[in-house]
Amino acid sequence: MPDTTDDTQSVTSGDRRAATDLPAVHAALMREQRAAALRVVTGRLAHRMRNPLAAIQAACASLREELDDPDQADRLEQVLLEIRRLLDIIAVEVRAAETLPERARRLRVLDEVEQVLDTVRIANPAPKRLLLTRRTESTWLLPRRSFRVALHAVIEHLIRLPGIVRVELALTDRSDRLEISCRALGEHDEAEHPPALQQGPLNNHESLDLLIAERFARDVGGSLVRWLSNGIAQTVVIQIPTVDG
Repeated sequence: MPDTTDDTQSVTSGDRRAATDLPAVHAALMREQRAAALRVVTGRLAHRMRNPLAAIQAACASLREELDDPDQADRLEQVLLEIRRLLDIIAVEVRAAETLPERARRLRVLDEVEQVLDTVRIANPAPKRLLLTRRTESTWLLPRRSFRVALHAVIEHLIRLPGIVRVELALTDRSDRLEISCRALGEHDEAEHPPALQQGPLNNHESLDLLIAERFARDVGGSLVRWLSNGIAQTVVIQIPTVDG
């Protein structure tokens, strides 16, 4: 949610103090990113296991109702008990991996983005060139830790792509959303126009870093969009909608 007031002192003063200890900030980001990756993996595994188990459960329950043999009906009941036990275990593991919802705070987006970029530069002895090409001075209500982890995950994904020499970030305030565009460019993509091929939703084989960012975007009511070009250039856009009220 955008907020154009100047009441950002409580966040930005702390940011300036934290900027003096970027290695510690990066270490904390990496811990949070690993925890977010665990939540993504746990959720996806649970989804892929629950669906077939639920189908087997329904089939066994239907078959049990049709059986006249008490022994066979008892065996199917044991199968159903085991399925219910497995589904309960999956539910417990998913809950264990989850964390309490993070409270949204008023953030100056530019400060958050700049500090994430600084931590990436500090952590990589020979980093790809990272540039912030478009800025915004607006503030938004966002879960700070989750936002930083999502942005860090996208940048880490892009700088690891083979052949990439430069990553450009652009912050854009639109009428209905904030867009954070992260564009990876190869040596021969410097003068290329923005790519025009939009990818669909991410699938199970996508980079875990992108799945982390996609989950953050969904959690705040937005989306993650990826664009590819004919070369190796790739653009990932985190879209965060305006929230009324």
